[in-house]
Amino acid sequence: MRPPIPDHRHLIAHQAARPPGHEVYDEPRPARCTARTYGGDVVTLDGAVTARARGMLAFTAEYPGWGEWTAWVDQECCEPI
Repeated sequence: MRPPIPDHRHLIAHQAARPPGHEVYDEPRPARCTARTYGGDVVTLDGAVTARARGMLAFTAEYPGWGEWTAWVDQECCEPI
């Protein structure tokens, strides 16, 4: 029997692969991100920006019942906190 497919609807949607030429930060930078989820809702989460690439940021946050999730989002989606 196959395990159930995890529910991705509440996770921030992101591109499938890291953008080329990305730069990883030495220290995560606390940030608040407002972005669309796979379910189509717009959510605001506190987390950290861990890397950047042309116009995009890697935003990482903890999701209840899921764990840590990193999404590559447009830089306009995040603000420092």
